[in-house]
Amino acid sequence: MSGNPPKVALVDPYGRPLRASAGAAGSPAASQAFEAASTSRRMSNWGTSTAGPNDTVVSGLSNVRARSRELVRNNPWIDGGVDTFIAYLVGTSISPRWKMEDKTLKDDIQGLWAESVLEMDYDGVSDFYGQQEVASRGLLEAGECLYRKRIVRDEGLQVPFQIQVIEADLLDHMHTEVYKGNEIRFGIEFDSRQKRAAYWLYREHPGESYGWLSSFAGDKVRIPASEIGHVYRRLRAGQARGIPWLKSVITRAFELDKCEDAELVRRTVAGLFAGFFSRSVEEASTIPFGQDGGYDASSNRIVTLEPGGMSELPPGASVTFPNPPDAGQGFFDLTKHHLRAIATGSKNTYEKLTGDLSGVNFSSIRAGQNDFLQLIRQIQFHTLIFQLCRPVATAWEDLAVASGRLKIRDYAENKRAYQQIDWVPDAAKYVNPLQDVQADILEVRSGFKSRTQKIAERGGDIEKVDAEIEEENRRADEKGFILDTDPRRTAGGGSFQDTEQKPNGGSN
Repeated sequence: MSGNPPKVALVDPYGRPLRASAGAAGSPAASQAFEAASTSRRMSNWGTSTAGPNDTVVSGLSNVRARSRELVRNNPWIDGGVDTFIAYLVGTSISPRWKMEDKTLKDDIQGLWAESVLEMDYDGVSDFYGQQEVASRGLLEAGECLYRKRIVRDEGLQVPFQIQVIEADLLDHMHTEVYKGNEIRFGIEFDSRQKRAAYWLYREHPGESYGWLSSFAGDKVRIPASEIGHVYRRLRAGQARGIPWLKSVITRAFELDKCEDAELVRRTVAGLFAGFFSRSVEEASTIPFGQDGGYDASSNRIVTLEPGGMSELPPGASVTFPNPPDAGQGFFDLTKHHLRAIATGSKNTYEKLTGDLSGVNFSSIRAGQNDFLQLIRQIQFHTLIFQLCRPVATAWEDLAVASGRLKIRDYAENKRAYQQIDWVPDAAKYVNPLQDVQADILEVRSGFKSRTQKIAERGGDIEKVDAEIEEENRRADEKGFILDTDPRRTAGGGSFQDTEQKPNGGSN
């Protein structure tokens, strides 16, 4: 045979020809090296955006925030899920434990803090730990929350310091301008170093109906950044404003709610009547027709349906009802599937979102609990403690010393040492108390963790616990009690043991 040999075409697993230069820098095929970058038929209708971290957030922030709050108000799954998440995130408190060797000074600081907590709310509605809950709810529903540190004099406070929690709506995310050489972006003023210099807040909440009564309606005030705390979870570098945490489930939750509502109405209507009957024209003039429901706007008579009722049709009339297919068991499986997606997107677990524990066992609920608690601790320490608890405690301590309520001579020189604080969230409840406590004991006895660590994990203070144990032992000795809980007198199995040994090893 003569002529050129046949060409061999190389193709990928999808049958597409491969070029010899595929993947080379600058080659046409380089941009298609990843299927995710493809602009072929399968991916052509996938809209993409290269918007920066702030344009992505602020472009639709008002709608996303409003819809997020609407779901919390009216969707039982979202409402309950938010409550559960906040209960784990804050609990009864995220409280401080000052770290210092001077026990007397530590007790003084802790005691003064305990008194100040009760009067720290500028609005006078809750204590500081209640403010943690309000801020966390704003963080989840609106994506962010603000607070203002206020110096308050002549009100009989233990420390002249209070906190005012402020909704993020008062910080106009569309406010952008140049002010005295600084840039105001998204309501936040940045200086030449790109540091936050001030926040521009509305004097009145823009969403309140009484705002028109105020002469300050629409006015903004510049507040130095040193007085404002901004709590939000930063997802991208450079992001200046927060986005509601329900962002990825809003559409799904809304559609699922409509679907469930439609099915509920369909089943309700289907059970409202038992049948219809007809009669002659002569009878129609003497017997009333149906259950009188009044008249509509066009003066047409309304006939109501009652559960199990028999309604009458006028002579010659007929009624046609749609007969959609029954949702069947598949409806409940579909609902459960979407609720799992909503739970994941709202940072929750399906069981905590719905309260449905029908499909869990000990191992699965423990695994889910561990993953959930890991996320909770991440948000507690990286967001809530760092942005809210820590700045509030240090500012409070500064004012306590400045006002003379705390006597620390070298505070200014050693401020960092005096502001060393461990923040202790509420301990999560045991999944299996007996096994969990035994595991704690093994960790301490094997040296993997100390009693201090384990007590801190349970929300306690080692010094306080030791003082209480010491006092209980003293009282038990005075009364002559021998308790099963006293390891000095009883062994682990509850049997008596005499621990008072003679120096030579003999017993007394």
